[in-house]
Amino acid sequence: MIYHNDVNSWDDWRILRAKGYTEVDGNFNCSFSNLYSLVGSPTKTKKFNCTGNYLKNLIGSPDEVTELFCMGNHLDSLLGSPTFVKDFYCYNNNLRSLKHSPEQCDHFDCSDNNIESMKHTPVISHTLDCSFNKLVTMQCLREMVHLHTLRCVRNRLIDFKYFPQTIDYLDVSQNNIKTLKGAPYVKLNLNATGNPLLRGDDSFGFISTTCQVKINP
Repeated sequence: MIYHNDVNSWDDWRILRAKGYTEVDGNFNCSFSNLYSLVGSPTKTKKFNCTGNYLKNLIGSPDEVTELFCMGNHLDSLLGSPTFVKDFYCYNNNLRSLKHSPEQCDHFDCSDNNIESMKHTPVISHTLDCSFNKLVTMQCLREMVHLHTLRCVRNRLIDFKYFPQTIDYLDVSQNNIKTLKGAPYVKLNLNATGNPLLRGDDSFGFISTTCQVKINP
């Protein structure tokens, strides 16, 4: 049975579930509800927000969902993620791996975790934010030819190997990159501040003439 409205708390959902509802034709918010499990969640909803709980995985989350917000939990696994989702935000958790990520999404934010590899990254059509992790390489990203924005601030990157060939916005600030050689063709904005770039590095031929560039003074 489908509930045709938003659900704004887990307690409200308990009452609705007891009446036989299994899907929500609206948004579902169970953030900051002291949850340790998502078992019993609706099987289908639009925006699903389970931010700020004590979750270690996503088992029980909706099978069909447009946007999923699970930041600020204790996630060490993405097991239970939906297969397809438009926007997926799992930042500020304890993830070391992206295994069990959705297969495809438009926006994917896995920043502020302990991720060491981009293996199992979804196919992303617009924005990827993997800032504040422990990445040394961006391997597995070259196939994402439609990626629009890539943010990988404050990781341990040393070069541009495996980056997409073309991108609109790129932020690689606060890494350990010493040269811009091999970087993608950046159309609009490149931020490479906070890197030990070698002075006199003549590697700007790949940048669009309309691109705004920020590097160390």
